[in-house]
Amino acid sequence: MNWKGLFFTFLVLLFVSTPFYLVPKYIKIDTLTCKSQFGPCNHDLHEELSLLEGKSLAETRTQAATLLANNLRISDYSVRFQLPNKLVIDVVERKSYFAITDNSFEKVALVDGSGYVVAYQGSAPLPTLITEMQPPNVGEKVNESAQFAADLLLMMHSLYQTKEGRLHKDQMTVDLSTGETVIFPLEGDREILLGSLTAILTRLKQPDDASRIEIANIKE
Repeated sequence: MNWKGLFFTFLVLLFVSTPFYLVPKYIKIDTLTCKSQFGPCNHDLHEELSLLEGKSLAETRTQAATLLANNLRISDYSVRFQLPNKLVIDVVERKSYFAITDNSFEKVALVDGSGYVVAYQGSAPLPTLITEMQPPNVGEKVNESAQFAADLLLMMHSLYQTKEGRLHKDQMTVDLSTGETVIFPLEGDREILLGSLTAILTRLKQPDDASRIEIANIKE
């Protein structure tokens, strides 16, 4: 191929590729939507993303990707452009398994399956561990005692629908709907601890007077 042919090929490639570089800089994003596997994105993320509306496609796409990549609550995401001026964002949020808060109850930390705090919010419909110390910051991991207590609380929630547990220095207390307070150590085999509790509660309800413990006398 002679130099004229090369020059012609260069012009064709330049003509074809130019729109891919220039168009994103001139298209303005008027609408930005965000949804997760649970429905609409959480309020805080939606508020942050809405600030990008009105910017160019290139700028919005870059800034949205940076924001999502640095959000510990997001494990995966995709960003799609829809004609004429809409950006659609789909995210996969890390699932929170329990919440942890201090005695002030001002805000609760949401904790994922690995024990990391992924977000703070005003309240949460999750089993909640109440501690005497302030919970960790976002991105930090709860300590071993809190993780042990939270795992017990989740098991208690599954068996007895308990929603709160109080973490003390060397124990966790949980109040049952029947009025008793259960005191757990912060070490040992969780299944054995729960099995022992189940055996005690079953014994309390025995109809045989010879083996039944008077439940009226049991508070803890």
